Amino acid sequence: PDLTFAFAPVKRAKVDWLVEKATELGVRRLQPVITARTVVDRVKRERLESIAVEAAEQCGRTLLPEIAEPVALRTFLKEGGRDLYFADETGGDPVHVALQPGPAIILTGPEGGFTDEERAAIRALPHA
Repeated sequence: PDLTFAFAPVKRAKVDWLVEKATELGVRRLQPVITARTVVDRVKRERLESIAVEAAEQCGRTLLPEIAEPVALRTFLKEGGRDLYFADETGGDPVHVALQPGPAIILTGPEGGFTDEERAAIRALPHA
């Protein structure tokens, strides 16, 4: 699938698990996104790449996901061009109602959730 999984980096073990499962599910691109409440100060791409390789070998996947450099949420939101689905802890449409066919991005937030300002910026996007 032409799916990007964008995520606010969380504690190491959880990021490792996210990369492993996203790789196993066939995500094309992994994009770390730095938010106001992101507590992780750096992301080691080499480590994430090795986790993706192990996960791909485990499930028989032949194409590895691209692992992008971390970007600030503000920069990430300017990229646009795809449907964006974000995990909003305050609610929203159920997945089976919201998802549409085609290229997409799924965005998950930090452990403390998105700030009200970040949530408003995401919801203001035409494809969100």
